[in-house]
Amino acid sequence: MAALLNRENTFLSGPEWITAPWEQHPKSWFDRLLDVVVLLPSIFNRTDHIIPHEPTLSRRLMAQDLLGNCLNAERMLDGWHLSVNPALLDASQPGAYWIEDPEGTDAQIPFADTFAFRDATTAIMFIYYWATLVLFYPCVEKVNFAVFQPVVDAFPHVYPNLPPHLQINPLRYTTKEVRELAANVCRGLDFALTTTLQPDLLAFPLYVVDEFYKEMHSSSGDGALEIMWCEAFHARLTSKGQDIADVIQGRNWVAFD
Repeated sequence: MAALLNRENTFLSGPEWITAPWEQHPKSWFDRLLDVVVLLPSIFNRTDHIIPHEPTLSRRLMAQDLLGNCLNAERMLDGWHLSVNPALLDASQPGAYWIEDPEGTDAQIPFADTFAFRDATTAIMFIYYWATLVLFYPCVEKVNFAVFQPVVDAFPHVYPNLPPHLQINPLRYTTKEVRELAANVCRGLDFALTTTLQPDLLAFPLYVVDEFYKEMHSSSGDGALEIMWCEAFHARLTSKGQDIADVIQGRNWVAFD
């Protein structure tokens, strides 16, 4: 996940890594999610190179091409989400997660209605999905804005005429929507921490939402409660990691030749 945070392309997106190792072994749903996630660092990197340039026609065309890549990745993520949670299409199907019984949990403001999942793997899988969208949706919003930004070198054709497959609903990528996704991450973290034996896996999504809330607080003054929650969860995460380390160190291990 370092490639996502560094916004740099990764060799793991190549077919020799996505396809070859799995020819004899079926992929899990988590593996399939990661197959899409590894495509995003390259998109982020291209966005960072395109956005700073002046709004010329050439820049718009590059942004349009990149928007197509963004929407293709988004369709793959949407398809994964529907496949792994069929209750979204058929209410008779069991859901992958649900709102936890408030009487059986310690309510923690501002995320009192926390999620419960089928198991720890499902929890981590969805948490990574939501955290990925927290990073991805602002990128799509920036690229779409660049496409529609009036160009300075093509008067009078200053606005684009996009084909249908590039026309999106910009309201899907607003800070309000991203904030809901970040809240979903936090609503799932407690269940994941309680059930997983690999608490280190939660460091990435926690970092993503914590940075999102800090940026929001810096720009609008909102998000203080969420930042405090993230700090408290980080303490619980560190504590569980230490508990597991203590158990492992306390075991009598036998080396075999």
